[in-house]
Amino acid sequence: MMAFIHERRCCYPRTESGLGTNGKKREFPFCSAQAGQSAHESSALIFFLPLFHNNFFWVYFFQPSIFRATSSFSLLCIFFFFFHSFDKPILLYYRMAAHQLLDKFSLETPFGVALYPYFDKVYTAVTGKSANSFAFIEGVTPLSTQREVLISCITYLVVIFGGQYLLRSASAFKFKLLFQIHNLLLTLVSLSLLLLVIEQLLPIIVRHGLLHAVCSTEGWTQRLELLYYLNYLVKYWELADTVFLVVKKKKLEFLHYFHHSMTMVLCYTQLVGRTTVSWVPIVLNLTVHVAMYWYYLQTSRGLRIWWKKYLTTMQIIQFVIDLVVIYACSYSYFTFTYAPYLPGGFGDCAGTEGAAAFGCALLTSYLFLFINFYRQTYKAKAKQPRTATKTPEIKNDVKDVRPIKA
Repeated sequence: MMAFIHERRCCYPRTESGLGTNGKKREFPFCSAQAGQSAHESSALIFFLPLFHNNFFWVYFFQPSIFRATSSFSLLCIFFFFFHSFDKPILLYYRMAAHQLLDKFSLETPFGVALYPYFDKVYTAVTGKSANSFAFIEGVTPLSTQREVLISCITYLVVIFGGQYLLRSASAFKFKLLFQIHNLLLTLVSLSLLLLVIEQLLPIIVRHGLLHAVCSTEGWTQRLELLYYLNYLVKYWELADTVFLVVKKKKLEFLHYFHHSMTMVLCYTQLVGRTTVSWVPIVLNLTVHVAMYWYYLQTSRGLRIWWKKYLTTMQIIQFVIDLVVIYACSYSYFTFTYAPYLPGGFGDCAGTEGAAAFGCALLTSYLFLFINFYRQTYKAKAKQPRTATKTPEIKNDVKDVRPIKA
C-alpha cells in the first residue's frame, strides 16, 4: 500500500518553478486531464459515499438518530478534505474512482447498471420467451378477461369467509416460517418491480416531460406494459395475505378484503384501457408495499416497529397524490374531448373513459376508507386515558395489528 501511495505521489514531481525536474510538465497515464477537472465535479461522489458503507442501510433504517448525528459531521469533514487538499496527488486516485463510478450512472442506467437485461434473462428462463416479445392481448394473455377476474374475486371471497366458518371451532395456526417467507418474497418482488419501472420511466420523463409521461400514448411502452402486467399478477399473490389472517383467526376488516379484491380489478381495467397515467399509482403502490411487507416481516420476527403509524400515513398520502394526478388527467381529457372552451386542460390523455372513471371512483373510496381507518386506529387510541398498569411484554408472539394494505 505504501508503495502504491509513493507511486502516486511521484506523479507530479515539483521544482521551485512548479514544473517537472526537466523543466517540463510530466504526464503520467494516471494523471490524465480527466483527473484535473474542476473540484465540484469530483465532489459529486460525496453524496453517494454513505450508500457504499456496509452498514448504511442498517444505520439509516434502524438507527436514524445515530445516522443524523454522524453523517452531517462526516460530510463536512469530507468536503473540507476534498476542497483543501487537491494539491496532494494521492487524491487523484479517489477523483478518478469518483469519475469512473459516476460514469456508470445515466438516464438509461439510473442505478449504475442496466437492470432490464437481467430481468429479460430471468423472464426467458422461466417462460421460454424473450421479455421483448410480450404483448397484453385480451382473451389470449392469462387472466386477461372479465370472466377470469370476476371468478377470481368470487373465489377469493368464498375462500376467506368459508374458511372462517370452517375454522370457527379450531385453534389458530401460526405458519410463522411460511408467513415470513411470504413477506420477504413480496418485499423483494415489489422492490424489483419498482426499480425496473423507474428505470423505464426516467428517460421518458426527463426527455419529454411529465405531461408526456402521463398522457401521451408513447408513454405506454412494451416494456412498461409487461411490468404492469406482472404487477397485476402480484395482486393475485397478495390475496394470500387474507388467507394468513383467516388461518390465524384474526379479524377481517371490510377495508382489507375490499381493497385486496378491488385493486386486482383496478390493475386489470387499466391494462385493458391502456391508461398511460397508470405508472403513478403503480410506482407509489410499490413503494408503500416495499415498506409494508418489510414491516410485516419484522413483526413476524417478534420486533416492535415504531413507524407503523407513519406507514398508514404513507398510504393516505399515496392516494392523495394518485387522485390529484388522475383527476387532472381526466379533466384534461374531458375538456379536450367534450368542452374545449373550459380552462385548465393540457390536451388529450391516453386511455379509455371507462378505465378512467373506474380508477377515479375506486381510488376516491380508498382515500375515505383509509382516513376512517386512521381515525379509528390512532385518533381513538390517543383519546383513551392512560392507565398506570404496565403492558406485559410479548416475546414469542407479537399481536398482529396490521396496517391495511395499500
